[in-house]
Amino acid sequence: TKHFIQHCSQWPLVHHYLQKLPFSEVVQSMTAKSCDLVSYDRFEYLGDAVLKVLHTDALVNSHNEEFRQWFRCLHEGDLSELRTEMGCNDRLADIAKSAGFDHFIMTVPLGRGTWLSSGLETYYYDFDADTSCKVKDQNNFPPSLKVIADIIESLLGLVYLYNGYDVAMKFAVELGITSPIRSDVPQIESLEETNIEDDLVKHATEFLGRFDTSTMQNRSLFAEAFTHPTANSSNYQRLEWIGDAVLCLAGREWAFKRFPALSVKDLVKIETILVCNETLAMISFKSGLHQYIKHCDSSLPSRLEEYEFQLNKKKTELWVTDPPKVMADIVEALIGVAHVTDGFDYGQFSALNAIDSMINKIIDHFENPEGTLMNQLNSITHPITLITELSPSLKVRKRDIKGFKNTPMCYGKSGGFCSEKVSDGTVGEVSFHGLSLCRVAVSSKSSIAKSLSCSLLFSVLQESNDLVLKLEEMSKEIMIYEKKIKEMA
Repeated sequence: TKHFIQHCSQWPLVHHYLQKLPFSEVVQSMTAKSCDLVSYDRFEYLGDAVLKVLHTDALVNSHNEEFRQWFRCLHEGDLSELRTEMGCNDRLADIAKSAGFDHFIMTVPLGRGTWLSSGLETYYYDFDADTSCKVKDQNNFPPSLKVIADIIESLLGLVYLYNGYDVAMKFAVELGITSPIRSDVPQIESLEETNIEDDLVKHATEFLGRFDTSTMQNRSLFAEAFTHPTANSSNYQRLEWIGDAVLCLAGREWAFKRFPALSVKDLVKIETILVCNETLAMISFKSGLHQYIKHCDSSLPSRLEEYEFQLNKKKTELWVTDPPKVMADIVEALIGVAHVTDGFDYGQFSALNAIDSMINKIIDHFENPEGTLMNQLNSITHPITLITELSPSLKVRKRDIKGFKNTPMCYGKSGGFCSEKVSDGTVGEVSFHGLSLCRVAVSSKSSIAKSLSCSLLFSVLQESNDLVLKLEEMSKEIMIYEKKIKEMA
């Protein structure tokens, strides 16, 4: 690790900030999971979100004026594809290899008398014969492309954690991870000048945690943030795309710092709770943001009414709702407005302010002394996630109820049969290698059925570990059998 830091002296800023970091954490940031030690996983998890914001700003605030004009015309899908390509493993691995970082990654455990730094080879010298021969070390293997790419994100996460966003930006630019941006605060212009109601601005800014609107510039962005794609070409999609990255980093950083002992797998569960569509939609609805949506979607009012009914039902879990996507989209769009009008710090503040109610619920939940940590996590994790984590062989899908006749399933509060009289509805099904384990029907065309079927099956499997073990054993046997069939064919 000392040699790695010295190696980075060819990049003055990178070398300067690496020297200031805790040495043990630089070691950790360069250690792969294959070492069976503390690895870079958590830093890489945070760095991935940092990189997403860096690339977002690089696209929004490019020094190239021609590109900035081009950016105004791009669809959300195009922007996402550009950002994905900028941060893909192939590109990051190429950057790491060009910088020579791959030679310093620890991929095997340190073993007394056997470990060698990557790039060195063991030779046996025969003094009598005055010859030498290479000793093959089975334990020394080069890091994979993904591991090499992960190191870039790991270092970026570590630098951000101790030095903040501006330093992380300089670090990334010097290594060629991202392109330089304008020196002023991130700012984009509204695609269309719009007369905007003071009440809308007041409501939106209070939602973001800002109560002084006197210095607010480019107020038209708020109108854009509430404009659905069906209403105008100047809609919330690009702001939502920006807000998605900002919220992702805010949620991850909060979980990272609040739960220092949790694995990445468990951090992902908490992040999902904070930023998923169900959470954002609930926050949006309870904050009254839906009353300002500008749209030309004739089905939206009825879907909003149905969603309000679902939220108001007693003891309804968050996962058993089917919110219109626009509800979550406008939350991310408003966070995007905060980021582009007032910069990174205010964007992060606004994102955390928006999801503050869910953050408090998670804190209260974990401070409850009853139950194990795993049980606490399971109780707030999306049931579909719980099922897919149990076994990759468990598949969840939504099906039209018309495809079932006289089929046993859960319908409402009791089990029953799907009759020919049922003309409309959805079935959520969990299957195991094509065998249906659980079906739940609902009387609407929504994804609620999938959540309900997963929740029901998980509650059954949770009562008996033997069932889960048997499923795993059966899955292995089936895979072996399928492999034999392929070989015979």
